[in-house]
Amino acid sequence: MNAATLRCLIWRPYCAANPVRAMNPAAAASSSPRPAKIVSPEVLPDDRATFRVLAPKAAGASVFGEWMAPNTPVLMARDDKGVWSVTLGPLEPGLHIYSFTVDGVTTPDPVNPRIKLRARTSASLVDVPGHPPELWQARDVPHGTVEINWRKSQIIGDTRAFDVYIPPDYTAQVGARYPVLYLLHGNNDTAAGWTDVGKANFILDNLLAEKKAAPMIIVMPWGHAVPYDGPQASNTAVFERYLIEEIIPAIEAKISRCAGAGKSSHRGAVHGRRTIAANWVGSPRTIQRGWRVQFRRPAEFPDPLQDAA
Repeated sequence: MNAATLRCLIWRPYCAANPVRAMNPAAAASSSPRPAKIVSPEVLPDDRATFRVLAPKAAGASVFGEWMAPNTPVLMARDDKGVWSVTLGPLEPGLHIYSFTVDGVTTPDPVNPRIKLRARTSASLVDVPGHPPELWQARDVPHGTVEINWRKSQIIGDTRAFDVYIPPDYTAQVGARYPVLYLLHGNNDTAAGWTDVGKANFILDNLLAEKKAAPMIIVMPWGHAVPYDGPQASNTAVFERYLIEEIIPAIEAKISRCAGAGKSSHRGAVHGRRTIAANWVGSPRTIQRGWRVQFRRPAEFPDPLQDAA
C-alpha cells in the first residue's frame, strides 16, 4: 500500500472531493493560488509604517489605527496596479491595532497574519520594535510557559478558556510557593489578549531575568461573562462569581504550589509606558482561603517595580 492510498483510506471524504490534491500533494501545492506579493504593514527604519491593500475595483480605501483620534481614518492612494497605500508615523514602539475600510466595508489587513482578536470584530497588528528592545519584546532569557485551559463553567454555562503563565523556574524550584496574579483584560478583549498583544509573558520573563520582579503565576481569564452583544449590567457580578467560585479553586487544584492563606496576589508589571493591572472597576474584595483580588482602577496602583524590590 503506497502513501497516497493510505491517505485516501484515512481521509476518504476529502479524497473523493479532491482526487488530484489527495494523490499528488506536490501538484496540489503548486496549483494552489498564491497571495499577492504585497507587504503590509512595512515598518521603516524611522518607525514610520506603510500600509497596503490590493483592491483594484474599489472606489476608495482608508486606514484607521488605534493611535489616531476617533473617527479620523486616513485616506489611501491607489497605484496603477490597484494597490492602495499610505505611510504613517513615526509610531511609538509597541503593538498597534489598525484596520482598513474599503468601499465602506471595514476589514483586517488581508495579507497580515497578525490579528487582534476581540469579543466582537477583529483587526490587524503592526509591531514597531524599540531601540534598544523594550520590556515587552522577546529577549534571549529563560522563558516561562503559557497554558490554555478549557473548562466548562457551571456559573456562565459555556466552555471557555483561561490562560495561565508559569514562570521559567517553576519545575526547578521544588517546594517553592508562588503568588498568583489574576490579570483581567479590558472591554471587548479575550483571554488571550494579554499574551497575544500585551505580551505579559515576555514582560515577566524579562523582569525576572533583570531581578526586578518576584516569580509568580499569572492567570488570565475571559472577563465577558455574559454575551458581549447583549445587556452588560450583570457582567461584573457574574464574572466575580466565576472568578471566585470556579477559576481560583481550579488554579489551586491544578497548581499545588500557589501561595496560600494570607498571601496577596501581585498587582502588576510594566509594559513600556503602560501598566499591567487588574483593571476591573469595583472595590477590593476579600475572598476564600486568604486570597485577595484587587478590583481597582489602574491609576490607583503604585509602581510595581517598587513592590517587587
